[in-house]
Amino acid sequence: MFGIPAGFIIGAVLIELALLRISAAGGLTRDVPALILTLIWAQTIYIVTVYLVWREKGRKPPVLFIIGVALAFRCTVWPLTSPLSTDLYRYRWEGQVQHNGGNPYSERPGDPEWIGLRDSVWSEVGQKDVRAGYGPAWELISAGMYRLAAWMSPDPRQQVFWFKLPAALSDLGLLGVLWATLRSRDLPTELL
Repeated sequence: MFGIPAGFIIGAVLIELALLRISAAGGLTRDVPALILTLIWAQTIYIVTVYLVWREKGRKPPVLFIIGVALAFRCTVWPLTSPLSTDLYRYRWEGQVQHNGGNPYSERPGDPEWIGLRDSVWSEVGQKDVRAGYGPAWELISAGMYRLAAWMSPDPRQQVFWFKLPAALSDLGLLGVLWATLRSRDLPTELL
């Protein structure tokens, strides 16, 4: 089909089905073992698919197909929150503290002077007795993201959602850098 190896199409469809299962179950937030097993299944399919496609030396999938599939996977899971991490809530809290004149390197979420910042997602903030452990660049990003997220929505849950944006932009930026590097070295872009 359009020069795309059948194994790649089958693998992409199976991975998307796994991600749709996770998405339909709301991220499997109540069933972490099922989430982990589904992710292991999807990763196994990915590894087998890459092996099968790589084995077919002359038939590589077009780069735009690879990028399209990668974007489809990301769009499927973009709206989900992870039951395995509370980092996004912590990023928001640290950005919120900075927005309100505090320093996340000297303040903790559990400190009494920040009771006024406790809202509907505060219970999700992890390690309330620990100061910030992220580097200064990330703290600046958190501050900027909080301002952007607060401008976009007054709802704390929707604000947390927007803290995925830096990772998504980095992902796309890295894809662009890899593509440019492959082209500048006259390597096949199918290596993406």
